[in-house]
Amino acid sequence: KKMGYDRAKRINKYWFQDNGSIDYSTVRSSDTDDFKKDIENIIGALEKQGMDRVIIVDLTREEIGIPVVRVIVPGLEVFAMDRERRGERVSNAQDHRLSRAEP
Repeated sequence: KKMGYDRAKRINKYWFQDNGSIDYSTVRSSDTDDFKKDIENIIGALEKQGMDRVIIVDLTREEIGIPVVRVIVPGLEVFAMDRERRGERVSNAQDHRLSRAEP
């Protein structure tokens, strides 16, 4: 099923609402000077939410020379999509109010 821009915007209207803006410099950062530590911090945060697996696949092509990875966290889903593409996790969460994180 093709989804044009207008349909995608209508389905995802929550994310297109103008709820004001914030100064990006006020958003707390959790990054460190160590890339590996940053990854460990993110994995730790996922584990605290019950995500016990993180799959990282190196897609780098030597001839291009640009590092590329794909990260998959089984159990995480995009919440704003067609109902027929929603998995069990999102379907079970429909009775609960999900809101954007506060800055």
